[in-house]
Formats: sequence, structure tokens, C-alpha cells
Amino acid sequence: MLAAHAVATALCAALILAAEAVYGPITRVLRSVLRRWNPLPRTTFSLRAASTDPIATVTLLHFCISRRGPPAAVPA
Repeated sequence: MLAAHAVATALCAALILAAEAVYGPITRVLRSVLRRWNPLPRTTFSLRAASTDPIATVTLLHFCISRRGPPAAVPA
């Protein structure tokens, strides 16, 4: 049983290496072709100063700390 698992592990590793060898060049070609046709739009952003209100900081920490699941979104 141990030998069968070792063979299966080696076979899976070989298949992963083969897939990387095949998909690497294909991905590079597709990225270069699509990059020429679809340039990324320019984005503008502005920096916002952090709040100096200590209650806002405590409220933010209260919503970010969660015992289960991801942090909750806080409306701005």
C-alpha cells in the first residue's frame, strides 16, 4: 500500500510538471496578445486622512475583530 501511494505521488508530481510546461508558454502568448488589444483604463484615486476620533478607532476595531468568519465590512 505504501508503494502504491509513493507511485501515485510521483505520477501526480510528473503530471503537474507536464501541465506547467504546457500551460506556461500558452499563458505567455495569450497575455501578450490580450495586452495589446485591451489596455487597462487609467484610474484616479485620492488619499483620505485617517480619523483622529478615538471612538471611531474603537468602533472600527470592534467590527473588525470577529470570533467566526471574515471581518465585517464597516460603512464609511
